[in-house]
Amino acid sequence: MRLFEQAGARYFVLTSKHHDGFQLFRNTASDRNSVRLGPGRDLVGELFSAASHSRLKRGLYYSLGEFYNPALGTPPRNPYTGTEIPYTGYRPVADYVTQYEHAHLKTLIDHYDPDILWADGQGYHEFGGGPIFRPKTWDWRSDEILSYYYRHAADRPHPKSVLANDRFEASHADFATVEGDNKKYVLRPDPWEACLNIGKSWGYNENEDPAKIKSSVQLIRLLAEVVSKNGNLLLNIGPREDGTIADWMSSRLLDMGRWLRLNSRAIYDSTPWIRAMDGDLCYTRTRGAFNLIPLHWPGSRLLVPGDVPITGRSRIRLLGGNSRPLPWTRTADGIVLDLPRHRTDDFTEEYPAVLTVTEW
Repeated sequence: MRLFEQAGARYFVLTSKHHDGFQLFRNTASDRNSVRLGPGRDLVGELFSAASHSRLKRGLYYSLGEFYNPALGTPPRNPYTGTEIPYTGYRPVADYVTQYEHAHLKTLIDHYDPDILWADGQGYHEFGGGPIFRPKTWDWRSDEILSYYYRHAADRPHPKSVLANDRFEASHADFATVEGDNKKYVLRPDPWEACLNIGKSWGYNENEDPAKIKSSVQLIRLLAEVVSKNGNLLLNIGPREDGTIADWMSSRLLDMGRWLRLNSRAIYDSTPWIRAMDGDLCYTRTRGAFNLIPLHWPGSRLLVPGDVPITGRSRIRLLGGNSRPLPWTRTADGIVLDLPRHRTDDFTEEYPAVLTVTEW
């Protein structure tokens, strides 16, 4: 939790059950969980307890379907003989949705009170070895569980706000999700979230290819781009088996936190402009300021399009610099900002910078 706070995070989302069907929380619907098996511990409860005095919002990921589950008609089988094999810890149920999935989700809602519910594993997939996640025709009845979730947040002496993502296959979603960094992110009018990983793997992989690991600079550039397009960044990390976070993950999170401590005024609580970017120049709006975020240090001069909201009353400063206004002129080609020859904000030139525009 201290690492997440130092990284500048505002919320976290823990995987409470992934596609393998193994639950990291105590429940009465199944014995296939971390309290009955493996560590013998309620890992959701322990992390949420550690977060109880933090300002971070707490979220839970839950895979609606599973790769294999007898109640879905997809029991695990020996891949060579096709013979059905035991599903460790599974308790037979007649109704997967009511007795298993909704029972899990109600347990998570009632006992852990998450601020975010993040669904996944909702679709039908056929990869040649039979269907996984769910039968082709299926109803998760997600409106029922989301209604339960929202009522739980509202019907209390001090109601609170909660959010659910768009993967419940429900009639309502609070935000959209775009998975992976191979998508072309676009400016969206409604809230959305980019969920991506630091390396190639989702989670910790001791054989992670170093060539696939994003640098701190790449991650901060992605953060600036996503935020400029009205999105949040949900960055995946994974602990080792003893719960520790690998140095190559934590060092990148700490670099992001160091950058955010200096430039947070252009990121947190920001809203997008009419355009997100021109080239590698990102834009955000915050209270009383318009922010220019060049993803690379542009050198001694930066050319800004002429329709950017800079007027004769504007003052432009480099966040983290010496705070003196930067000289600028309006030309036929746009607005030209004169920048220091070298950065004065303690970051090397490959890191994004933030130039904030304010009025008198």
